[in-house]
Amino acid sequence: MHQDSETSSKPSYFRGHFWGCLALLGEAPAKSFALPLWAEIHPEASPDSRATRMVREAGRISARLQESAFLVLDAFFAVGPVFKTAAQFGGQLHILTRAKKNIVAFQPPGARKRKQHGRPKVYGKKLKLFKLFDSRARKFQTTEAIIYRRKETVRYLTLDLIWKPVRGVLRFFLIETSRGQIILMSSELNMEVMVALRLYTARVSIESLFASLNNLLGGLAYHFWSKYLAPTSRRPIKSSANLPASSRPRQTNITLEAIHKFVATQLIVLGTLQLLAAHHADDIRQHAHCWLRTPCGDVPSEFVTRAALINMLRDNINAFAKKRITRFILRRQTTPQNIHGVLIDKQGKAA
Repeated sequence: MHQDSETSSKPSYFRGHFWGCLALLGEAPAKSFALPLWAEIHPEASPDSRATRMVREAGRISARLQESAFLVLDAFFAVGPVFKTAAQFGGQLHILTRAKKNIVAFQPPGARKRKQHGRPKVYGKKLKLFKLFDSRARKFQTTEAIIYRRKETVRYLTLDLIWKPVRGVLRFFLIETSRGQIILMSSELNMEVMVALRLYTARVSIESLFASLNNLLGGLAYHFWSKYLAPTSRRPIKSSANLPASSRPRQTNITLEAIHKFVATQLIVLGTLQLLAAHHADDIRQHAHCWLRTPCGDVPSEFVTRAALINMLRDNINAFAKKRITRFILRRQTTPQNIHGVLIDKQGKAA
């Protein structure tokens, strides 16, 4: 994989796993969370690019749920194939993404003059959208909005323009907040600006999902490896940044499946903790017995939920150990004890 960094100690190319993850946006009182639905290491040999692969998986999930959905993405996905792939699902999947800094769009062509010859125009006036924050400042409107849990006044302008990569009309939202200027683009032409802003700001919950998966559960701390892969450097140069060869591809694929199953299990656990926190907040706070420097609000965090679940399971096991049936089983068991390296049962016979 390639990375751009201002830190000279980091390599330009490194070997690693590029994970793609889709989550369902969940909302509880004063909290949004990303409920994990799908995660996969993007294969290099896939016919789909990393961008379109995410869209196809989102379309399949939307079709399986029999619901239309918005796929909220970052500026990496602001490319034509993403919108074209979403259009293949018959309007069931809509794209909302942040535009790149050099975004350019076109106004619809004007009415053709009566005596004009030749092919009619497809595109109108070319617009560099980030320059519109200054050139069309008077046309911006103001409203109150919640930006990352803080209420503030934002300026916005909504435009329906032709975007050349899709050769069709998209809706662009030019928004200016205290954090700066941002342009959102959507394939849904009836979308309101406040809905688009609320959905995009809620996208940060996917970052919290990865943080909890990695730091709380250790879901990315897997150490599966295939001995059939040829040894390669972790910091390859550009000319040698190729996939390592495998002498037994079938066994290597089994290793890859083990990694997917391990991470999927951790995602199931994480999603369970999120749902428990959303529906049983009072019970979790009662059994957590942990001190928090910063209160987590009405909905407990995954850390607090895990602590409460550990305490409840421990109490259940201790209570179960005092039951009559448990004591009966323990009396009938032969418990070996290691005395001077010799295993001796309760009757004193050497094992």
